[in-house]
Amino acid sequence: MKKTAILLAFAIAATACAESNRTFTISGVIKNCPSDMILLGNDAENMQDQDTVYLGNDGSFTYTATIGKDAFGYIMIPGRTAFTTICIGGTNTSMEADASSYEAVASFTGDLEREYGFNNSYMKLNRELQGRTSYSSFNEMRNLILSERDSLYKVLETLDSKRFVRLQKEMIERNTEQALHNYHFILRMKNLAYDSDPDYNAYMENLELNTASAAMAYLRWRDGSIHGTKFSFLNMIRIAKEKVKDPAVLETVVAECAGLYFIMVDSDIDTVYEEVAEVVKDEAKMKQITDMYNVKKKLAPGSPAIDCLLEDTDGKTAKLSDHFGKVLYIDVWATTCGPCCAEIPHLEKLVEHYKNDDRIEFISVSIDDNRDAWLKKLAKDKPQCKQYISDDIMGKYSIMGIPMFIMIGKDEKIITVSAPRPSNPEIIQFIDSNLK
Repeated sequence: MKKTAILLAFAIAATACAESNRTFTISGVIKNCPSDMILLGNDAENMQDQDTVYLGNDGSFTYTATIGKDAFGYIMIPGRTAFTTICIGGTNTSMEADASSYEAVASFTGDLEREYGFNNSYMKLNRELQGRTSYSSFNEMRNLILSERDSLYKVLETLDSKRFVRLQKEMIERNTEQALHNYHFILRMKNLAYDSDPDYNAYMENLELNTASAAMAYLRWRDGSIHGTKFSFLNMIRIAKEKVKDPAVLETVVAECAGLYFIMVDSDIDTVYEEVAEVVKDEAKMKQITDMYNVKKKLAPGSPAIDCLLEDTDGKTAKLSDHFGKVLYIDVWATTCGPCCAEIPHLEKLVEHYKNDDRIEFISVSIDDNRDAWLKKLAKDKPQCKQYISDDIMGKYSIMGIPMFIMIGKDEKIITVSAPRPSNPEIIQFIDSNLK
C-alpha cells in the first residue's frame, strides 16, 4: 500500500508538472497605446486564432494561455505594430513598450530574457540578409548566409532554454532555406534570367521537393526559366505532377497554384480545373477551388459584361452599362493603394494617345471608403477620363486586389478582367488588337 501511495503521488505530481508546462504567462505595460486592447496569438503561423486582451488604465495587462506546443507568437498593437513573443510552457515574461510611434520598441524580462534578446537580434539580422540584393552570385549569398547561420548556432548553445534553442533553430533553418530557394527574386531584380546562375541551377535541380515551400520555390524557378516574370500556373501544375512525388505535398502546391491562377488569369480555366481535379482529393480544398472556378467562368473572355452601380463626382447615380457600345478600359483603384496611384500618370498618357479615337473610352472606378479623400485626389490630379466611385464593382467582378484593369468589348462582352497595366510597354499593342 505504501508503495502504491508513493507511485500515485508521483503520478499526480507529474501530471501537475505537465499541465504547468502547457501554460505560459506574459504581462506588462504598453504606454501611449492608441487602443484600449491588444491582440495576442500563441502561434505566428495561425493568425486567425488570436485573443483580445484589454488594457488597464495604466496600459497594464496579464495574459495566461494553455498551449499545445512551443511556438513563436505575437502581440499586435492595433494601428501601430506587432512584437514577436516566445510561447514556451512553464515560462513567465514581462514586457514594457511605448506605442506613441509606429516604430514602437519593446523590452522583455523574465524567464526568457536572454532568449528574447537573441531572437530580436536574429530578426534584425535576417531582415538585413533577406533585404540585401547586392550579391554577385548565388554562391556568395549561400556562403554568407550559411556562415551567419553557423555563428548563430554557436551563440544559441550558450542559452539556458533548450526548448527555445530547438524552436529558434527551426526558424533559422526555414529562413535559410527560403533565402536560398528564392534567389531568383534577386536575379529578377537585376533583370537577369531565372536560370542565368549555373550554381543556383544546380542547387534547384537537386532540391528535395518534400515540403510545399521547397516545391513552390522549384516551380517558380523552373517555370520562370521558361516564361520569365509571366508565370504560367498551368505549366507549374504540370511540372508539379511530374516532379513532386509526395501526394500530400503535390496536393498542397497544385491547390496553391490553382488559387493563384483563378485570381490572376482568365484563360484556359476549364483545362486548369480538370488538371487540378485529378490531384486535389481534399473535399474542402476542392470546394474552394470549384467556387473560384465558377466565379471565373462568369468573368471569362466572351462572357456578357456585368453591369454595376456607380456614383459620379456630383453624387449622381450611374451604371456601367451607360458606357456600353464602345471598347471600355476600366481602371479599378483606390487612393490608399500606392501601385494604383503610380499608374495614374501612365493612364493619362493612354487617354491622350486615344483622345481622337471614338472606338474606346477610359473609365476610372474608385473603391475608396472615404469619398472626401477620393475627391481631394481628383482635385489634385485633374484626370481627363471619366471618374466614378463604387462599392458594387468589387463584388460583381470578384476583385481580389487592386489595381485591376478590366476591358469590355463593343459587343458588351468581357475581353479580360486582367488587362495589362497602363505602364506595361505592350499596352497600346494590346488595346489596338482589341479595337474593332
